[in-house]
Amino acid sequence: MKNFLTEKMAVDAAGIGTDPKDAEKTTGPGAANSEKAIRGVFSQETAESITAQLTEAMNLFAKFGNTFTPHDRLRLIGAGIKNWGFIQTSFSHAGVNPQFVPTFLDMAEFKGAIDDFERKRALLTLIRQFAKIVSDSMLNDSDAAYHDGVDYYNYVREAARRRVPGAEAEHEVLRPYFKRGKRTIMDELNHRQTGLRNTAEG
Repeated sequence: MKNFLTEKMAVDAAGIGTDPKDAEKTTGPGAANSEKAIRGVFSQETAESITAQLTEAMNLFAKFGNTFTPHDRLRLIGAGIKNWGFIQTSFSHAGVNPQFVPTFLDMAEFKGAIDDFERKRALLTLIRQFAKIVSDSMLNDSDAAYHDGVDYYNYVREAARRRVPGAEAEHEVLRPYFKRGKRTIMDELNHRQTGLRNTAEG
């Protein structure tokens, strides 16, 4: 049935969704796909290369890292704005007032802990920036894929309305994903697409 539906839709494409309203519903904003065409496809080779480099970086950092349980983390003191300010102030004052430095306090270790923290904080900032770039790119991909799926669903729905053999069964498979009370996700998406087109045309 599915193969028949695919062939029927390919042969009789002009007979399905030719109404202007239907065409409006099946047309996505296309912005995400256009951006992807410009940037190129994120290939498996690229993913593997980045993964290998990240793994190498993780292995390089492993000897400097720590693994804490949630309970361990509760016992340790973090360095927010206030705490970090205290750390820097106490270190600088200890440097100019050695008479108050207790004999068991190793100033070299004190400085080392501060320097290590600052270097690791810069590294973490970069990692978070990278994570955001990846997350935003994934959001772009999911948005593009969702619109492609909606285009397929709308085409199948129109084919089912026109009683194309096999279309109703295909429609029943996809329809549960769009049930949401009185106003379906499809209605919301079509409204959004119309708004995007109006913005672009305005």
